[in-house]
Amino acid sequence: MSHTIGFKCNNRPCTRPRLEDKPWSPVAYELLTSLGKGLAHVTSIARIAGAIDEEGIANDIIKAIASLTVSNTSKRATYAEDTLHRWLHDSYNLGLEIFDTVIMVRTKRKMRLKPIALPMLLPTEIFHACWSAGPRQFEKSVLGAKGYAGIIEFWDGAKDEEWAREFVRDTPRDILAKTLPFWIHSDGAGVTNQDEAHIWSVSSPLVRGDSYDTKYPIAFLPVAMFPTRARRNKVHGHVAKVVGWDANNA
Repeated sequence: MSHTIGFKCNNRPCTRPRLEDKPWSPVAYELLTSLGKGLAHVTSIARIAGAIDEEGIANDIIKAIASLTVSNTSKRATYAEDTLHRWLHDSYNLGLEIFDTVIMVRTKRKMRLKPIALPMLLPTEIFHACWSAGPRQFEKSVLGAKGYAGIIEFWDGAKDEEWAREFVRDTPRDILAKTLPFWIHSDGAGVTNQDEAHIWSVSSPLVRGDSYDTKYPIAFLPVAMFPTRARRNKVHGHVAKVVGWDANNA
């Protein structure tokens, strides 16, 4: 089963399968879980699904995964990965919606500024996706081992900090217990030998663990687009403004 998406390819409507429309399969679940955990490659699960299909015991979702079987060329393997990602996009309504913001940056070597669209993943989108993934994922990535009790404990520990003192003092305790804190972090990262990018990420101060489970990128921009201190301050201010708007309207 497939659904139509809102653009055309070669003047024909494009469709893509949605795996959640297929009959439930414990085998498919284990294959996709192994893929998601990095225990298997897409070509490996495709070959396993193909073997099951040859046995004549495959249902529709196993046959769909088997159709990803590819040759051992990097181009074909990449195609299989891209195809599977398209199938899984928005699966079970867990997809993340990109929020495009307009920002003035330098796009060429000249100092002239031009407006561009800066795609951002809003923190509320990320936290909602973690919550939708289930209690275990939400605890691992957002709440921490102490659960909801850890929220008020965090604010009790932060009440004497300059940045939190006024907020904790003026906010009723029952509201504090429902107010999820999060950090915004930014840093540069080498992309190629000659290019560097700046990455903004969001994380919860309630959790400890691997960055893969606790820190999520929300924006990415080449450093060459904002080379001066004044422009850097503008860009950081823009990201902070969008994050603040998201928090205030959550």
